[in-house]
Amino acid sequence: DWCKANRDECGVSKSLNNCFYQKAGADIYIVEEAAGGDNDDKPPPEDGCPELRPLDEDECPDYDNGELVWYFECDNKALKLNDMCKSNGGECGTSKSLKNCYYKNKWSDLYIVTKPAEGGDDDAPATDDDTPEEGCPKLRPLDPDAGECPDYDAGEYVYYFSCDKPELRVDDFCKSDKGECGTNKKLQQCFYKNKMRSLYKVVEAAYDDDGGTDDGAGDDGGDDGAPAGDDNSPSDDGGGDDGTADDGGGGDVSDGVVAADDETAAAPPP
Repeated sequence: DWCKANRDECGVSKSLNNCFYQKAGADIYIVEEAAGGDNDDKPPPEDGCPELRPLDEDECPDYDNGELVWYFECDNKALKLNDMCKSNGGECGTSKSLKNCYYKNKWSDLYIVTKPAEGGDDDAPATDDDTPEEGCPKLRPLDPDAGECPDYDAGEYVYYFSCDKPELRVDDFCKSDKGECGTNKKLQQCFYKNKMRSLYKVVEAAYDDDGGTDDGAGDDGGDDGAPAGDDNSPSDDGGGDDGTADDGGGGDVSDGVVAADDETAAAPPP
């Protein structure tokens, strides 16, 4: 185990300054022998956290071969046994300085769940095989380290401010409104419109182009051509997290749709 000197306890020095950890000049040590002898017991995880271990080099996912990390925070309640996650802010005992896996063209801090958080299902399948909630698309968080977060000032817009909209199609972006469809309101990994927000990308739509679910479950009554929100207003529909007016409309930045300004964001093509 690693530990950081606090007050010169156990013969350590607060003046060692041997490692850059969160800031320069951290005093970091490694345990060579446990105080109680050879003891492999680990402290229990924090409340609400799964048990995790860092991925070994030969376990690191190959993004180019479709091996994806779906969770960009390791305290996500949806994490199940053998899911992989990326440290976001050092949550659940993770380290933002681990840099153990080369993923999406940069070194990342990746972990695997060895036991879900209390109340989770030890035998649940890994996330890649999960079926989304009924009426929900399959989503993944945008990765800020890979430059996926949209730049509002450059005309890259998020048109959906809830991730359960039936209009959502593959590659559309959406913002978590109230934790719908397995999203996390506390992710806040992307700086968009002057605020940190929880943004996701659709990898599999809930409905096909005829208005039916992808599994043939029939029409949900939604209008594929409708913009996000039914109030014809660009404000954040559904009571968003910040109370700030957001640009409604539909579609994703890749559609080539350019909003004239913040109050008149154009809707995407159906």
